[in-house]
Amino acid sequence: IVYTSKISLNLKYVITGGPCSGKSTLIRELKNRGHCVLEEVAREVISMRKPILLDHKEKSSLQKQIFYKQIERENKLNGQTALLDRGVIDCFAYQNHFLGYVSDEFKERLRSFPRYSGIFVLDRLPFEHDGLRIEKGGEEAQKIHNEIIRQYKFQGYNPIFVLVKDNAFERVDLIIDYMKGGEKMTKYFVFKERKIFAA
Repeated sequence: IVYTSKISLNLKYVITGGPCSGKSTLIRELKNRGHCVLEEVAREVISMRKPILLDHKEKSSLQKQIFYKQIERENKLNGQTALLDRGVIDCFAYQNHFLGYVSDEFKERLRSFPRYSGIFVLDRLPFEHDGLRIEKGGEEAQKIHNEIIRQYKFQGYNPIFVLVKDNAFERVDLIIDYMKGGEKMTKYFVFKERKIFAA
């Protein structure tokens, strides 16, 4: 694994956002650049369980499986600095959206789980069905997006909002530069309500 210079070790950064926000594309590009990444666990679980019957029992079982698989995968990082396609708190948002609550089981497990170093929320792109999505369309995707932000804030995080750029490479550059210099990088970035974009 190759780490970009000036990025500290033993950190976990979450890249999140509602469905169709470009996370998977960014994760692939970060991987291509030599960064340690954790690809989205939910897509893997959903692909293995298809077809999914969207009744209450199946939704509950699905969210629980994703939650514990996410924890398992993150624990296997063994202290490596990594960028994650979603974090465990995304599971809170999805469980609350589909079931109307966040289980006490999830909350209790989170108490002993290490905190993330930073949360990058990608602005959404136009909604597209890809054969794996269980969301019905753009309106539902936006509700999930908002719920993800709400859940991270509720857990005490101050998300960094990454605006839509002309291409994925620019968004990746923004994230990497932020990881190197944080909010002191005012020479290169403007921060307004923790939204970052090229100055």
